[in-house]
Order: sequence, then C-alpha cells, then structure tokens
Amino acid sequence: VQPSNFQRTFQLVPEAVALGLFEGGDVTALVPPNSATTANFKRTHSGSTVSEKDVDLQLTTQTFFRFLLSQLNKELVEIESTSGSASRGMKPTVAVNVVDRVFGFHIQSCTTFLHSGVVEMSATSMQSLTLDLVYPAATQSKSPGKPKTVLTPPKPIIMDNSQFKSFSLVLWSSLQKESYMKGWCSLSESYEPFKQVRSVVSLPQILTLLCGDTKKDVTNKDRLPVATADKSNSPGSSIHSVYWTSKRFTATMKESSSSEDSINVTGKQWLPLEIEIAFLKPTNKPNQSPKEQSQGNKLIISSRITVLDPFLQERYMWVISDGASEILMDEPASIAMALNAPNSPHSSTWVIERFDLQAIVSQILSAEESQILLHVKMPQEVREYREDEKWMLFNDFLVQESDHDEVLSFPPWRHPCVVCFSKRNAGESSQERSLFSPVRPAEASDVIVPESVLHIQSISQVPCIRLVSKSTGAAGEALLPPVGDLIAFDGEFVSVSLEQSQVSSNGQRVVSEEGRQILARMSLLHGGKVFDGSGAIDESGTDNCVSTLLVDDYVLPLEPVLDYVTRFSGIVAEDLNPVVSKHPIVTHRAAYLKLRYFIDRQFIFVGHGLQKDFETANIFVPAHQIRDTVELWRLP
Repeated sequence: VQPSNFQRTFQLVPEAVALGLFEGGDVTALVPPNSATTANFKRTHSGSTVSEKDVDLQLTTQTFFRFLLSQLNKELVEIESTSGSASRGMKPTVAVNVVDRVFGFHIQSCTTFLHSGVVEMSATSMQSLTLDLVYPAATQSKSPGKPKTVLTPPKPIIMDNSQFKSFSLVLWSSLQKESYMKGWCSLSESYEPFKQVRSVVSLPQILTLLCGDTKKDVTNKDRLPVATADKSNSPGSSIHSVYWTSKRFTATMKESSSSEDSINVTGKQWLPLEIEIAFLKPTNKPNQSPKEQSQGNKLIISSRITVLDPFLQERYMWVISDGASEILMDEPASIAMALNAPNSPHSSTWVIERFDLQAIVSQILSAEESQILLHVKMPQEVREYREDEKWMLFNDFLVQESDHDEVLSFPPWRHPCVVCFSKRNAGESSQERSLFSPVRPAEASDVIVPESVLHIQSISQVPCIRLVSKSTGAAGEALLPPVGDLIAFDGEFVSVSLEQSQVSSNGQRVVSEEGRQILARMSLLHGGKVFDGSGAIDESGTDNCVSTLLVDDYVLPLEPVLDYVTRFSGIVAEDLNPVVSKHPIVTHRAAYLKLRYFIDRQFIFVGHGLQKDFETANIFVPAHQIRDTVELWRLP
C-alpha cells in the first residue's frame, strides 16, 4: 500500500502548498472537479509547483516538521474543543491535547524601555512546539544591558568564548531571545528604544530544535557555496563549520584569586548527548511590579560533551552557560552551583530538567542528489545499561545499527536539520505515563469505525441503500450478516494519471511513468435474505433467498478524471456528477469508512482480482479475509 491517501490529502492543504512542501506537479490538478471552490483554488494556486532542483532538503525538512506539529495540534484542539462539553450544550473549551503535552512549551516576553526604565511583562505566555536555534556571531560584541554572570561555583574553568561558541550558549540564546527595537512607551509618552526578552516559562517532554540553514555565512547570514562553506578557516565561514564541527578551545583554570593557568581542551563533538536546563520559576506574587517579575528571567544551560584534556585523556565535562560567561565543570549547574540547596545563595525556585539526545534528522550533501538521514536512539528496554547507547540509522530502505560517535559527527557533507531531546524520566507521573508507555503493534481493533457510517447521506439526489426491516422498520447493525460471513465485493476504477511510455531504439516499450487509478464505485453483496428491490429486507422468506445488496455507492473523485475507462467500468462522466447523477454518490472518505467497517467486522470478501482491486483502492485487507477467484482457478 502506497501513501497516496496521505499525499492526496496533504497536497490539498493550502498551507502546505503555500510553504512549498509539495515537490513537483501542478497542485491545481488536485481539487475535486465538481467542487464549488475549484475556480478560486486554481486561481489562488496557479503555477504553484516546486521542482526538485528548487528544493533545499534541509530547510524543507524543518518546514515540514513545523507544519506537521502545528497542523496536528490545530486539528486535535478543534476535535477536543467541539466534543465533550460542546456536545452537551456547554461552551467549548480549548483542550490540552497530546501534541501540546509532548512538544509544547511556553514563552513569556519582557519589554524594558532603555530611556525611561519602564518594564512591561506580557499578560499571557505564547505557546510553541519547536525551537529555532539562534547562532551568535563569532565576533559578537556585548549588547547593551547584557546580564551579569550568575556562575560562581568553586574553582571554575573559564572558557574563552570569543572564538568558540558552545552548544550551551546557542541553546541559551535560542531560549532567551533578545531583540532591540524602537517603540511607544505609554509612561513617557514618547518613542524610545527598548529591549525585549522572551524567556521560557515551561519545558516540553520532547524538545525539538530546528537547526536553520547551516550553509549560511556566520557573520552576514548569506548563503555560501558548498565548497566555501566547508572551509572552517576561510574568511567567510559557514554556520556548520563554525559551530557543528569539533573545535579546540582554550579554558583558564582558576586555582585561586591570584593564579591562573591556561589549558587547551579539545572537544570531540559539539552536539551534546545530554543537557540540563535550569530557569527561575515566575513568582507572580500579588502587587509585584513588572520589574520585580523580570528579575526571575534567569536561565542556565549545561551540556555534557566528551573532551580530551592536555594529557589526551578522554573524559566527560559539562559546559555551563548563563549567556554572559561559560565555564567547564565536572558536574552540571544544578550540582556544581547547588541550585535549590537549603543553604544555597541562589533562589530555591529553580526549575531543573535533564534531557537526553533522542533523534537527529540530517541532510547528506552530494554532487548528484542530496538525501535525508535519520538517527534514533534505541529505547531503554533494548539496552543493557544506560551508557550502552545503541542508535539506529534510517537511510531510505537501509536500516542498520550505529554508534554515538557517528551520530555526533558532522563532516562537511552532513548538515543537521532537526534535533530532538527527550526529558529524562519522562512518563513517571500518572499524566505522562499514558504518553510514554511501551508501544505495542497496532491492531485493526484499535480504531473502531462506528455503525453510523452505514447511514452517511448521499450527496446526489439518489439516496444510499439502507438496511431496513420490512416488518419492523428497524435499521442498523442487527440486520447485517453475521460476523465472518462471505460477502461479494466488486470495485470500478477511473484513471486520473495516464501511463507515459516510449519505444526504445531496439523496439522495446519502456514505461517512464505508471498510470494511476482511483476508486469510482464499490458494491457489496450478501446472500441469505430476501431483497424486494425497494431497499427493504423481507425476513419472512427463507426458501427462495436472493442476494442482499449491502452497499452500491459511486465515489466522488478527488482529482480530475482523465479516462473513465467506460468499456470496462461502465462509468460515464454523468455518473460521478452529483447534480445529474442517477446513482448514490458518497465522498472518498465516506467510501473508505464504509469499506473499513466491513473489514473490521471480519467479513470474508469474495471476488475476482481482489488483491489488485484493494491495492488500487489503497486499502489493506488481511489475506485471510480474501477469497480471490484468480487464485482459486488458474488456467493450466
């Protein structure tokens, strides 16, 4: 079964088309031919095509990931807000769905006017599902109002970050975004420059980082040619070469206030396997001024990396950054600085969370064709102990084991797209346990199609067949054949894409593009009860039984039909036009729901060429529910 159902639905989402997520083809050919919005859709999306050469896989992957989470979150909010209380006549409330609980975090903004000193806090926080990495310039000067360092552990190793920017600093800059603009101050009644800081106030279960365009120049953010971008020492170095490759940096050991020893430490990788995020909880005390509330905007990032000390000994160390300075310690900030300790000079309201690297999506650059790789860490259940980190590599149809050295290595031909960190011990609370419980193989019974799909109304003037008892007038599931009975299935198809072929020099016909068909009509029949031809079932007769027509629906095509294949299907254009059709017509979704209903009731389908029909209809039917006469009777 090919993912054509997802592709067809995905291509009809206007936001996806506008973002350029659909590669190739004319999107105006995807609208229903009889849709009332066909003309408007075609006029809006005319010429919306994206060729393979125009697609940057690194940016497109990030855009798709952001779009997918946003779309799922939007649909789940709509479903949950319109069900429950709304169905009982109450005012619908916005529900916190599974996407928000797993990926969502909140950010609050604080605006400080630099002339008058007025501080304004946003009344509400903003929700986000992904985080865009912000890369400070290699020679970034201190901006006005830069916070003083809060890193005061004993005997710190001070890092020189004038040339080297650690992952901790990049993540700090991304979570604690600062921007300088000019705006209206209501207190001073004048336009004046202000600093706006967006601070994190909650953390997700899975922190999703979008890495941006790492081929850009690190100073002026212009796209560099790949050949130049690969040279880390070139005047115009790329973000990839400055940040994502292993770097040798200088650190100063402060043994005492009067002596300083300089040491060289080599980082084996820039991306850490583990991070710690610590921030102060918003106080929100009554009668508290915005300036007092802004004092809580403190953030400390710790990232664990593998380094080689001057004696070439490999060891784990933590790079701790508060945005103003960076230090190297053997423990993260929560331990090295004793955050939340009873006798600690720091506030006791720190939120401290550990995250482990879980997955990386990367782009592989090639002279011929770029491709996408996925590295995923194996679950704890399949690892002997925590440090035994086994990774799996997914490269198209190639799936093989990998190790963390390969995962964390970013040579010039590998550029990061999406990085995911999962919260340590996620799922321990009762609310999270259902989200992170072990995944079992999916079964058909997990998705229950209700009996109400049999009563979906036709969109033409002719109603669909209903199973109604002639004696009692009752309708519903009780009148269906027993579970596991034999029912006959037949489907008719129309072509929406014609086969493209050419004759080679040796006279052979070579197919360059396969044709494609979609379901246009489906019929289901069962024997054993008398059918009087008026849509009612006579349960009194048992001797002279004829076939019972369960379903006979025509399907409204989602795409323009190029060939109705009338000589085989018997279908003409008028049959699929709801205005003039003499047959019941249902939507593509309704047809699939009806067919899925009969599959879930374990009926056994009998027909000729059913395997091919189900494949063309793009629906899976278990082999034990198919009795195909093509397989039963074969010519010698």
